[in-house]
Amino acid sequence: MRAFEYEAIDEAGRQRKGVVSGEDRRQAGRLLRAQGLTPTAMNEVVEKGARPLSRRRMTARELALFSRQLATMLESGSELADALSAIADQEEGKRVQGIVLALRAAIMEGQGLSEAMATFPASFPEIYVATIAAGEAAGALTAVLTKLAGYVEFQQQLRQKIVLALIYPLLLTVVATLVVGGLLTYVVPQVTGVFANMGRDLPLLTRMLILVSSFLRDHGGGLAVLSGGLATLFFSLATRPKGRRLWQKVLLRLPLAGHLYRLTNTARFTRSLGILVKSGIPLVNALDVAARTISCLPMRGSVDRARSLVREGSSLHHALAKSGYFPAVTLHLIASGEAGGRLASMLETAADTHDNELQAAITAVMAILEPLLILVMGGVIMLIVLGILMPIFDLNQMIQ
Repeated sequence: MRAFEYEAIDEAGRQRKGVVSGEDRRQAGRLLRAQGLTPTAMNEVVEKGARPLSRRRMTARELALFSRQLATMLESGSELADALSAIADQEEGKRVQGIVLALRAAIMEGQGLSEAMATFPASFPEIYVATIAAGEAAGALTAVLTKLAGYVEFQQQLRQKIVLALIYPLLLTVVATLVVGGLLTYVVPQVTGVFANMGRDLPLLTRMLILVSSFLRDHGGGLAVLSGGLATLFFSLATRPKGRRLWQKVLLRLPLAGHLYRLTNTARFTRSLGILVKSGIPLVNALDVAARTISCLPMRGSVDRARSLVREGSSLHHALAKSGYFPAVTLHLIASGEAGGRLASMLETAADTHDNELQAAITAVMAILEPLLILVMGGVIMLIVLGILMPIFDLNQMIQ
């Protein structure tokens, strides 16, 4: 789809401006005339360095807002095409406006909303499209859109909390590294240089401090290059499927990080699966879609194997238990939901439980990590200061 800025005259003779999407200029003109508009000017929107429309991406906030607006307008009785047109008219960003108008153009051509959204994979995740398709089939599109808006908003809020919680420790670590590096490479050599002619053995701490300082001054550049090279190599390997899978297996075995990583993926999986099952999608198909929301490849593989077992007649909680990746409380809630015919609600309960546990764990870790970093930084600086002061104390005693 291509986007075109247009000027047109409506049936009442009023001047109208906006953006319309179409495969070409002719199709865009037909769409305008179908709306009762007579185009007087039409220019293709070409952004410097812009991606094709189908590859442009809505942010999580934009997707949540779009879902909420569309659900509200459909609930008020608006037709789908009219609702999309109204959303596009009030949208200021041309990127999102172009996507919405392209959806409207596809609807006008007879496509379903899910089918139109599937042509924009960068904006609408697979779980989103599958849930919309289920809502269309069940005649519950408004309810599904409201549920999806809440889901996207919650995921965005959780992501923001994690990022905000990490900013201060990361900033503190960078500042501490720069301060200690500056002390060792510039301050310590100038101060300890006066100790060379004392004619006495320096304290052990001072000698170690001088060795570290000399090493950093002589090999600091090479050490930085080596560290950068190792980091680049690690990230290069981690982006490949085999390297990524191996790293994630190691991460899952780490005491604290592994627990948080497992909780994150379990919460995302159970919430996605709950939405899909509640929307009426068969469990086997829902597992196929929900597995793709899991970023951890070993856990995703275990869900794929569980899907095969479920297809053969196994219960979901037994199939997931074989992997050993999912917490016992998750399996218990799923088993309870299967036994009572309330699988969707139990999956959502499991997701809420793990999200609350994850937020509490992150808060606790940050509460411990921040003062710990301050203590470590203060301890290192104290050792540097002591290493400088101890020879001075010895010198004063010698003079006395």
